Amino acid sequence: MKTKSGSSYDQTLLPRLRAAGWPAASPARPEWLHDLVIQVSKPELTVAYDGRAGTEYVFSVRVTNHSYSSLMVQEFRARFPWRAYLYWPGDPRIYTREREVYRLESGRIFPCDEVLNHRLGERGVLNSGESMEGLLLAYTMFDRILPDCLHGTTAPVRLFAKDQFGRKHRSEIEISIDRSATMRQMFLRSRGTGLYGDDGGVRPVVFSQPKPEPPNSIGERGSRMDKEKTQ
Repeated sequence: MKTKSGSSYDQTLLPRLRAAGWPAASPARPEWLHDLVIQVSKPELTVAYDGRAGTEYVFSVRVTNHSYSSLMVQEFRARFPWRAYLYWPGDPRIYTREREVYRLESGRIFPCDEVLNHRLGERGVLNSGESMEGLLLAYTMFDRILPDCLHGTTAPVRLFAKDQFGRKHRSEIEISIDRSATMRQMFLRSRGTGLYGDDGGVRPVVFSQPKPEPPNSIGERGSRMDKEKTQ
């Protein structure tokens, strides 16, 4: 059946044909190309630091505007395979002029000119083809990384950049897992001295000699009483 426009089928009949069981292929839905793209610039600095009371996240990224018009970054968001309610620290220079660094609870500090957390609104305007590069800092108060994510491995993360029109631009990145602050300390085993002098990697245990009893102890007084009885 042809329509007035000359097409080989009527689009309005497709839902009715599918409901009747007619095998009709649906047109492929094109993937939406995001205008603001976030890419990892330095993987060695993109790390999730596991802590006993939460997790600290450091993203070394580059944000690029691929649209034909200027865009203004309003906020950043992130989503992980585990539950994580993120706090994004703001510009410390707003509270005091003496602080020129971002400081996380663990004591890690980052110069303000290397951080993108405050590059929002008018500070986050990107013209067509422009980009800004730096660190994104976030942390959680109680949410921690899943136990399945081992130390030294990587995990997928979805980063979102919201523009002035309320659109959320999604990017897929990888982040490294650092559990050095919560890992149990490993006891090093000493190496052997040779073929016949190898101790099997086990350090010898030295037992201390028992301390002698003081002169006025119960044991010495008892021995003195026995000697007096025999005399």
